[in-house]
Amino acid sequence: MAPLEACWALQAFGGGGGGGVLRNNCGKVLCEFSEFVGCKDVVSAELLTIAKACSPALSKLELMGIRIVIVSDCKQAVDWINGIGVGDWKYWQLIMDIRSSLGRLGQTTVEFNSRNTNSYADILAKKGAGRNDDSVDLDAPPLDTIICFPGSEVPELFSFQSMESVITVELPTDWFNDNFVGFALCAIVEFQDHKIDVQELKIFCKCKLKSGDEYEDVCSGTLDAFADLRHGTRYIGSDDLVYMGFDNRMYPCDIGDNSEASFQFYIGPHYNGKRREDCKLKKCGVRLMYSQDHGEFIGSFSSVKEEDVTHPHPKRLKVMEFH
Repeated sequence: MAPLEACWALQAFGGGGGGGVLRNNCGKVLCEFSEFVGCKDVVSAELLTIAKACSPALSKLELMGIRIVIVSDCKQAVDWINGIGVGDWKYWQLIMDIRSSLGRLGQTTVEFNSRNTNSYADILAKKGAGRNDDSVDLDAPPLDTIICFPGSEVPELFSFQSMESVITVELPTDWFNDNFVGFALCAIVEFQDHKIDVQELKIFCKCKLKSGDEYEDVCSGTLDAFADLRHGTRYIGSDDLVYMGFDNRMYPCDIGDNSEASFQFYIGPHYNGKRREDCKLKKCGVRLMYSQDHGEFIGSFSSVKEEDVTHPHPKRLKVMEFH
């Protein structure tokens, strides 16, 4: 059996920030960081960001048998860390510190990727440029949001829609590009007799990509519809409710050339583990989400038409604030 693997996707921002997000091989966010590195040159900023990623906390993951891969889009920094080339003397101490950290970790490697596809790490780097302290969250909450309102139709901004709980679609060419952030989700839930017995209500979405004649699970996300420590009945003022949201943990990896996808929505079980009988999922929708072209709105994402994905400056239809 191949060892489990987790990947640090890093970005250093020329304005003085660095950031990274660590995901496992299923795309789940394990931790993230955002830091201020000062007004440095590109290589120095990247080295400082890589050094931050070599956290002692990674040793806990290695002890669990998980191999860590740190991915950087700065080839010069990666080469020097891996002993290719002499390196500039002014970076030497920092390079040696990183090598020492890697030596202590044992299973962690630093690799180069010229097309870093993690826009979320870029957002964290730009966020770090505007702060003078460091932020490391090893139990990072998801970057998510959820909106709920009465209604029985999936909004038009969700390009992929289904009258059932499963959507099978042909994805546009080059959909998984540098600006891809994740999937926006929508679910229409019908409540029996306008009420629900609830302590917690979760709506799950599982994304599968077609490989050959079979579909393989690549990522999953959650819409937390209700979260209440109290038990009891809640009364709903509508037959149906529309849930819209974004979960950054739902981010595919190792997609290859897949262009056909299946999204399956389902409602989680009752808090006692039994199947829910008081509500059901009627319709669902999915939309591809992309970061702003120029990054004026840190923490914002723009929704675009799928047929515009390959254009250099796609038309932005609607800006949705996700903090």
